[in-house]
Amino acid sequence: MLTVILVIVPFVVALSRVIYGVHYPTDVCTSLVLTPVLVWCVYRLCDPAR
Repeated sequence: MLTVILVIVPFVVALSRVIYGVHYPTDVCTSLVLTPVLVWCVYRLCDPAR
């Protein structure tokens, strides 16, 4: 359930930012692509099990 919330909420927030005209669609799409990549990189670098 938490995983679903953590996936759905960012998309809803991103969509609302475009609908309200606060950000350009390219800004939102770029952040939706780059954020998971950066999070994965930081996770891999800071993983204590490694």
